[in-house]
Amino acid sequence: MMDRVRTQERLIMKLCVEQCKMPKKNSLPLFTGNETSDTWFNAAIAMNKPWSEKLHDVSEEVHRALQKLQQIEEETGLTIEQVKDINRRMSIGEAKARRAKKEMVEANLRLVISIAKKYTNRGLQFLDLIQEGNIGLMKAVDKFEYRRGYKFSTYATWWNPSGDHPALSRIRRAPSVFRCI
Repeated sequence: MMDRVRTQERLIMKLCVEQCKMPKKNSLPLFTGNETSDTWFNAAIAMNKPWSEKLHDVSEEVHRALQKLQQIEEETGLTIEQVKDINRRMSIGEAKARRAKKEMVEANLRLVISIAKKYTNRGLQFLDLIQEGNIGLMKAVDKFEYRRGYKFSTYATWWNPSGDHPALSRIRRAPSVFRCI
């Protein structure tokens, strides 16, 4: 949805700023907040500036883009401003979640190393064990549910996915964190 909004807004700005040479400082204050209304466009034409006449030439394309923005508003039942605000808040939330996952993985890398030390000389090289453990740790971070009351280190150590890695399945009693691929 947001891609469609951005596409239409870019098209309008391209027509006004690049083709008609309307200064951005004039177009942005008029356009912002009036995304689906043509009053800003009519006001820009009425300014009697050198670019005002050129706006007449692109008015059909601008009106078509404005209609598409109005159609998006009708589909969503929200204004373009509300759609942008929801998208902004979702992006912030996703960034916070990524950052939290990264911190959780980094905070538990020592756990992987300490477990890997116990399983050296059992079929896989130490670095391979660490690599498999890190992959399992990342998957455990994705699937961890703190509401169940388990500590993450316990969950990560014993998390058991449906499929085991063939090289690790030969190692008897290896913690599941190393089989999480």
